[in-house]
Formats: sequence, C-alpha cells, structure tokens
Amino acid sequence: MARLSDKQSGFTLIEVSTALIFVGFIIFILAATTVNIVRSYNKGIWLAQINQAGQQMNSDIGDKARYSGVAVVQADKRRMCINGVSYLWNTQKEIDNGQWGHNVYSDGTPIRLARIEDKNGEYCTKDQQPGAPGGNSNVRALLGRGVAIQEFKVSQATGVPLLTVSMVVSPEGANRPIKAYTDHTGVHIDVNQNRSDSSWQCGEWIDKNDNKMVDLPDTFTPAKNQYCSFAEYTFTVYERSKI
Repeated sequence: MARLSDKQSGFTLIEVSTALIFVGFIIFILAATTVNIVRSYNKGIWLAQINQAGQQMNSDIGDKARYSGVAVVQADKRRMCINGVSYLWNTQKEIDNGQWGHNVYSDGTPIRLARIEDKNGEYCTKDQQPGAPGGNSNVRALLGRGVAIQEFKVSQATGVPLLTVSMVVSPEGANRPIKAYTDHTGVHIDVNQNRSDSSWQCGEWIDKNDNKMVDLPDTFTPAKNQYCSFAEYTFTVYERSKI
C-alpha cells in the first residue's frame, strides 16, 4: 500500500528574509536616485534663474546707463532707478531678519529682485510698493522662490562717470553659500558680511538654533556640496550722460 506524503512546498524563513532584504535594497537605490535627480533638476532651475537675472540687469543697465540719464541709486533703501526702469531688492539676510522695509509687493510678500517699468522714476522719490507681478504688467520678478540675493552693491565713482554693480545670487535654504573667513583659530562665519577678508563659500552649514538664519551660534565647514551653487556678477558701465 502506497504511503501518502504530507510535505508541502514553500519558502523557508531564510529565503523570505533574503528576498525582503533584496527588495528593500532595490527600493533604497531607486529612492536615492530619484532624490538626486530631483535635486539636480532644482539646481538647474536655480542656475537658470541666476543667469537670467544677471543677463537681464547687465543688458538693462548697460544700455540705459551708457546712453540715457544718470542712474539714481539709493543703496540704503535698496533701490535704483535709471531711465524709466526701477530695481528693488532685498538680500537673504534682510529677508531672514524681516528688514525689507518698503521693498514688498502690495500683498506683503518681500521682494527678492524686481524690475519695474517706472517712467518718472517715482520708486526712487517715494516709498511706493509695487503690485504683485501676476497682476501688474509693469512689474517683473527677476528671481522667484528658491533663489535669493546674498549680496548686492551699487556704487558710483566720484569724479568719474562709472557705475559699478556687483551681486551674489544663490539658492536659499541649507544649500546657500556662507560668507566666511579663516584665521589662526579656524573658519568663522562673517555674520555681518562686512569683513574684507571673508568670501562666499560652499560647505556644511549647521544651524545650531534651528532658526533658518545664519548667526553666531552656527558653525560652517568649507566642503564640496553638489547642491550648493552661486554666481557672482560684477559689471562696470561708463555713464556717457555724466560727461
């Protein structure tokens, strides 16, 4: 008489564990790859905005300053008006500290960098606030969310018809560059951004008090950061109208 077997086919615990580990590893690789692709894509968008803003200002200021009226510069108010076009800006530091003054859109949003068609240069004679770019054809935001001005300087030479504009533009947030200097004790953050021996650098910024602001308790270590990017623009224009 034949004897029936009660054995059933299936997987052992070791086989199931091995399969789960393999699937988890594949998911981890796919997730890491997706995150890197998204970050690289965002960095590309930021760089495009950075380059576009620099080219726009270079073109505008270059053409208008050379052949038009003298530029009106209000560095303390972060405004510049030149031949029917006005620029308003706030740096990342001023936005972080809530020191944007009148440089906000009518809806209360702080301006990063705005270009305004201003025939009479009223933005340099009055503390006007422009309407939001979407509802006003005369207002154009040169920098959108995710991109910030770290430094913006405008100077007019004394006795010489030269206008110099310099700016540093970068992504905001943890991937922003930090202005730092080095001495015999190590690397330190230039919180006030006014030291002659400091420079903008990419690296690891640790926000120790988690306030999303660069201040004294924070630490910074220069290092390679594939997600950190910034552009420094400096251009000098000869103002023919001042001759």
